[in-house]
Amino acid sequence: MALFFLLIFQARLHGQNLIKDTQAGIAPKTLGTATPNRVAEWLKAEHLQNAPTAITLFDITKQNQALDYQAEVEEAVYLTLSKRQLAKLMEADAKTLSLTVPVAKNRSFQLELAKVELVAEKFTVETSSGSNLTQEEIGGVFYRGIVKDNQRSIAALSVFPDHLQLIIADRAGNYVLAPLPSEKAFDNKYVLYAEQDLIGREKSECKVEVVEEDFVGVELKKFQSYEKSDDDRCLQVYLECDFSLFNATGGTAIAAAQYVQSVFNVSATIYQNEGLAKELSQIFVWTTEDPFSGINFSGAILDQFILSKNQTGFPGNYAHFLTARLGPQGIAAAFDCTLPFALTGFIIDRTGAFPTPSLDVSIFAHEMGHNMGSLHTHGCYWNSDTYGFGTQIDDCGNANRVEAGFSSEGAGCVDDPFNPIIPEEGGTIMSYCDQSALSRTFPGTNFEFAFGPQPGEIIRMNYNNPPDGCTNLNELQANLNCTEIGSVFAVDDLIALEDIRVENQGDFPIGASNLGITYISTPSLEKGIIKKRLSLVELSKYGSAANVRLCCTQNLQSTQRARAHAALQI
Repeated sequence: MALFFLLIFQARLHGQNLIKDTQAGIAPKTLGTATPNRVAEWLKAEHLQNAPTAITLFDITKQNQALDYQAEVEEAVYLTLSKRQLAKLMEADAKTLSLTVPVAKNRSFQLELAKVELVAEKFTVETSSGSNLTQEEIGGVFYRGIVKDNQRSIAALSVFPDHLQLIIADRAGNYVLAPLPSEKAFDNKYVLYAEQDLIGREKSECKVEVVEEDFVGVELKKFQSYEKSDDDRCLQVYLECDFSLFNATGGTAIAAAQYVQSVFNVSATIYQNEGLAKELSQIFVWTTEDPFSGINFSGAILDQFILSKNQTGFPGNYAHFLTARLGPQGIAAAFDCTLPFALTGFIIDRTGAFPTPSLDVSIFAHEMGHNMGSLHTHGCYWNSDTYGFGTQIDDCGNANRVEAGFSSEGAGCVDDPFNPIIPEEGGTIMSYCDQSALSRTFPGTNFEFAFGPQPGEIIRMNYNNPPDGCTNLNELQANLNCTEIGSVFAVDDLIALEDIRVENQGDFPIGASNLGITYISTPSLEKGIIKKRLSLVELSKYGSAANVRLCCTQNLQSTQRARAHAALQI
């Protein structure tokens, strides 16, 4: 099993962008004869069928609010939402839109958008209090598209009866238009800013150790052969919101569902740009104290979440646990759709914090990318005919580790760790380019670039040609059973002993600065071969016996792989 941790903070960059260019009277960059992306191609067909409705929802705010948020963002545009125009938009239920976004007096840019169905036919929002809400009660309408005249850009608009949220991406980076914090119901005050103008937040240390690569060794003779082949195929995603997220989004199940739907809409737009369709199958909201509230580590929470879902089942192909009490971080269970679980720590605080929803999108999309089979871009897995044995795409995740004095995931292929490969225009979803090293800032993750060519082909391959055992992804059956017999553990139903190894996960970290668990493969076991019975004494020589598991390697069929929760727990 592979476990991945991602803790995020936003780097600070400078330069021209859509907002500043428009304020200066410079038209959006058309990129000449560049090939339209997949969203632009889809949008063109939608606009041919339905003439767009022109609408302006915002005016420039008369009161200067820059001083109120000078510690959060260097430059921003403060807007006032017309609740009357918002109501008209909700009533009109327009199939396509031409949305004007003002950035200064007599200066604005336009978005071309088309409506999408974000949820499955039988979608519901269920709560721990027993209530069951329909999408009509949630009230969301969702659009996707591009900046007018820029066919490489993307945009995702989520509209609700009392507010909206918009995220845009072009070659210069990502942009956010979101409600400003309010102690009561949503008011009409909004902010539009470029991520590159966010003022840097406290640096978080990222702990990553790859312990298993389920898809490593897949032969890829060409990174160009896995286009979407079935227009009706659509991944269904189940989301579960803990009690902290319920409170952070406003203290109602509807508010929690609306926020995660707006995040999901942006993520789904990024995946659509890679040729993959996904929709929400169900959202479950803990409106009471959740059973994971006493656990303070993301890996342990994910463990318990998977145990819970294996017992109860869930509607959909992927299950994602969402929380607001761990800070910005994420963890995915594996590169394997037979273990389709992940956790994302959001940083939403609607009543008190400056809105940064694009950071939540980045982590959420990243962790699901692991579920879809992709490794990190800074690892030595790329630029080769055989996935998993090559070089890195970028060094964003290596430079920060090296300068902090840690080993890096891409250590085996970094030629000069102090002259790293840093993409100037931004990294892709599976990069760590939204972090920073001690001596440099990184360019951020650019949603326009989605996953990039090689990781994109990996996730398309697994989307169109899923491994064995992924036909019914929610029917998970553990084939490795671990039974405690005194101080000796018997492992039954092993398919082949040579395909089993001991994985020492180490002690839980101590101290607030170490927010993740470090996962370390056992170095002393050649090919991971172990005996069928291991005593506590035998286990202890491989390191801490506080948290040791047995794991199957990729040599077994997917349906035979050990689940993390059918593993040894000492």
